Amino acid sequence: MVDIISDLSSLNIPVYVEGDTPENLPNEYFTVSEDYTSGNTFADNEQKSILYEFTLKYYTTNAQTLYTGLASAMQLLKSLGYITTGNGYSNSTYQNKWFSRMADVDKIEYL
Repeated sequence: MVDIISDLSSLNIPVYVEGDTPENLPNEYFTVSEDYTSGNTFADNEQKSILYEFTLKYYTTNAQTLYTGLASAMQLLKSLGYITTGNGYSNSTYQNKWFSRMADVDKIEYL
């Protein structure tokens, strides 16, 4: 079973489902959305794997951690078998005090 939120917990930075952040936000946090899930590999008319596609967003009030915060999450996920590419890209922010980057992350679960 794929559980990206639990997999990110060892970073000791809060992780929320996209759209479910608390009213009082910490100084840095991640959000995750599951964008797509489908059968990935089939043989003899049976599904052999599932592809999960996520968007991982990192928010911080400290511009100095903008790249390293997302990079540490991507390194951790890669070590856990997730597929990550590049170093993320810019994400729009709000309240003029947040910095944010995001990345596309995939995971193949073999059945």
